[in-house]
Amino acid sequence: MVRLLNNSEVETLLKVEECLPVLEQAYRDLSAAKAVNRPRTHTFTPTAKEGTYHLFKTIEGGFPALGVFALRVNSELWAAPTAESPRVKKIPAVPDGRYTEFIMLFSVENGQLLAILPDGYIQKMRVAMTHALAAKYLARQNAKILGLFGSGWQASAQAVVQSRVREIKKIRVYSPTPEHRSRFVEKVGAITGIEVEPVDHPSQVMQGADIVVAATDSLAPVIRCEWLEEGMHLSSVRAWTEVEKEVLQRCNRAVVHNRTKALNFVCGDEIQREMVSGEGLKLDTDNFPQLCDVIGGKVPGRTSSTEITLFIDGDQAGGPGIGIQFAAVGLCVYQQALKLGLGKELPVDWFLDREDHPYLADLRGI
Repeated sequence: MVRLLNNSEVETLLKVEECLPVLEQAYRDLSAAKAVNRPRTHTFTPTAKEGTYHLFKTIEGGFPALGVFALRVNSELWAAPTAESPRVKKIPAVPDGRYTEFIMLFSVENGQLLAILPDGYIQKMRVAMTHALAAKYLARQNAKILGLFGSGWQASAQAVVQSRVREIKKIRVYSPTPEHRSRFVEKVGAITGIEVEPVDHPSQVMQGADIVVAATDSLAPVIRCEWLEEGMHLSSVRAWTEVEKEVLQRCNRAVVHNRTKALNFVCGDEIQREMVSGEGLKLDTDNFPQLCDVIGGKVPGRTSSTEITLFIDGDQAGGPGIGIQFAAVGLCVYQQALKLGLGKELPVDWFLDREDHPYLADLRGI
């Protein structure tokens, strides 16, 4: 049977303490060439509405040790930047404001489809878990204070998951809207049991912080060189807009998530560069080691308590998200679903075919 899950079920089934070691092993296997990622593909197709494009995005990867391969699919509408709205805008593709994105999990032993999972909650948590693994290898062992830029969807996951790899005692958070900060403090404090302090100025996030995470939609850098302190570990989801260029020069050690670049395909006339490659600063990360090689032991992580370290999740050409994340986290969720009996069971025959198709008999006389 094929297991079909919804977001509520995934949220119930995804256990960070179980996923983290599996995800860590996936990166270790990737470093040892025992796992594989296919480059992300972005295919842009014009729509009937001028300036609006359909984006079909795929990410895939897997590793034999766990016996699974994952395919993540996004079907989205994007609006090109304009003078009035200078940023690329993602448009909900269905009337109630949601997006089409899901994961298909396959067995590498027999090729069978195992599960279909929504990517909403998984997307949030896999990114946070990747940053937490980076902190495990790049942050000081005695890190106690977490500074957060952002108070939204991804920032809340970062607050929760970072505390699983370090004994965080205090979280400081800044976002431009005081009401958002207050709501974040109440929500995250209740979930983590950790003291959460809202601050009024972005510089206060980094004062005395051991780990600083930027999870924002800001167009201007929030991690500033003038606010750096000895021994900090910095982590950015969108480094090309969140990190000041000079920060890279001050860091003793910088690690990029993955250097694989996205493959972009465009139907019809050339579209704006920002649609394909993102906007913001161009960061030269081509020579930075990859996270998998730090986890795999090929390159060192933090080597002293005074180093300033940086983890960059995505850049303009690649962006966050690699296939083994979906395989590792998807497998953990799938195994929990089997254990607890959650989700709908779909007949596997719906997704199977034969080489000798019976219906071909109708064509043989033609």
